[in-house]
Amino acid sequence: MSELEKGNSGLGGSSFDSGYLTNETAPTKRTTKQTVKKFFSDFKPNDLQDVGFDTTGLTEKEIRFEMIKNEGSGKAKLTTRHAIVSSLAGAVGTGLFIGMGNSLKSGGPGAVLIGFAITGITVLCFMGSLGELGVRYRSASFTTYVSRFIDESWGFACAWMYALCWLIVMPIELITSSIVIRYWHEDNNAAAKVNPVAWVSIFYVCIIVITFFGVKGYGEAEFVFSSIKVLAAIGFIIFGIVIDAGGGPNHKYIGAKLFDNPGSFASGFKGVALGIVNSAFAYGGTEISGLAAASSNAPHRAFPAVVKSVVWRICLFFITLTLMVCLLVPYTEEGLGVTSPFVIAINNAGVRGLPSVFNAVIIISVFSVANAATFAASRVISTLAVDGHAPAVFATTDRRGRPTAALILTILFGGLSFLAAYEDYGQVFDWMYAFVSLSFLYLWASISISLIRHRIALKRDGIPLSSLLYRSPFGIPGAIIGFGATSTIIAFQLWLAIVPLHQSPDPQAFFKQMLSLPVAIFLFVAHKLWTRKAPVWSKDLDVTSGLRTYDMELVATEDAIHSEKMRKNLMYRIYHIFC
Repeated sequence: MSELEKGNSGLGGSSFDSGYLTNETAPTKRTTKQTVKKFFSDFKPNDLQDVGFDTTGLTEKEIRFEMIKNEGSGKAKLTTRHAIVSSLAGAVGTGLFIGMGNSLKSGGPGAVLIGFAITGITVLCFMGSLGELGVRYRSASFTTYVSRFIDESWGFACAWMYALCWLIVMPIELITSSIVIRYWHEDNNAAAKVNPVAWVSIFYVCIIVITFFGVKGYGEAEFVFSSIKVLAAIGFIIFGIVIDAGGGPNHKYIGAKLFDNPGSFASGFKGVALGIVNSAFAYGGTEISGLAAASSNAPHRAFPAVVKSVVWRICLFFITLTLMVCLLVPYTEEGLGVTSPFVIAINNAGVRGLPSVFNAVIIISVFSVANAATFAASRVISTLAVDGHAPAVFATTDRRGRPTAALILTILFGGLSFLAAYEDYGQVFDWMYAFVSLSFLYLWASISISLIRHRIALKRDGIPLSSLLYRSPFGIPGAIIGFGATSTIIAFQLWLAIVPLHQSPDPQAFFKQMLSLPVAIFLFVAHKLWTRKAPVWSKDLDVTSGLRTYDMELVATEDAIHSEKMRKNLMYRIYHIFC
């Protein structure tokens, strides 16, 4: 018996992680009155003794983790389909469709492409590390791996920084959506003349409605939003190729002329550094697909598919799509940083109607990120409560497994989006944006270190890598690259905060850009002084407890079927190369 099977044998072969259900009865048809009554009764707190799955051998903490991850039902509400689409286009929004214009204006097309390429490699290495840990260990949020393999105080700081980050992202995206609508102001469109708070209110209510449906609502909404983004990206790439080759209304061949005039780089190495830093925010949120995979009905299938999808996410959205924009929009273009560079590219091509269509896609993308932020923030906060790092009330779930208190906090925090009514909301927006920009990076670096320490502990205990259901394809070298590159991005941000591009040093600008760093240090030091706990030394690394539960016989059967299909079916083999 393998080490993994030994670790799982104590649960009596329970397979609530595998998503295969037994003894199900056909659903009975409810009357409208019963449906309404059940809707409200579902908000009552869940009972730990009636959670819908086998809790034999699980501690109260592990049961609560499963309640959060599986929405209390014993069967995850997300499928591998949701996880793949989420990893492909989930959380793609403001950073790419709008923020990329600032990078292009400041650094030029060369800086933008270099930034997205370097950060893309970093994210891919990080996701491989996250996948290996996520398949092996039971957790409702990947921030717990930091506490387990590095230091509890740093895990506390990372988790709260990540939760605060997503709490702030939600109002940022809702405010942004109201700003994007103003694009139609020049068309004398009535929608653009409406008070932006009205649009914020509509989007805010839509977010609340989606949260009523729990993880299933998030998954289906993201599937629709992400599908729209993928189709829009493919459409824009085709459009860009046609226009660049001279197929536009003016039949003017462009090629790579803009890389020569006005040029590839606008501000030398500092412009490249800025492009790398800005690209990190655009990639932020990729890790949410890890939450989706962990909440899927088969994490050991979902995580490998997610890592493959991230490759296509990088190639489709952040390299090819960006290249098309760089070929069509010079970095000297007026309006960059205010209007989406994608909309500018379409406008410059002289294609009528299409700019409005793509602007609508951008609004959908921005709303999609707000939806993802609500999901991520509530789950991380509830996990913090389970770990004892937040008030216990946030660990409670209702009868449908929704972390009710954490969701209420997230939605209330989203009320900051009504700052859109404030005349100088831009100042507040800048400070909120600055806090978010580095928060992702602390987690990326920490997960990379966690993978390295995890591998060291496996070797120490004589546990072969072959016993893992999923191994990071990049291993320790990939984790080292992930940590090194992430640390370099943070160093670039510090450098640019001290010596800004095209500006004199400004103390206010410095603290604005580096706001998240002192907050993270404060959280770490405060927790360390309060708990007095030492870091997790190598001898104390635990790699045998808290393992996910899999039906190993079922896994072996699935593997045999998969191998047979791979041998006989060419289309199946082609599909699994990409997914």
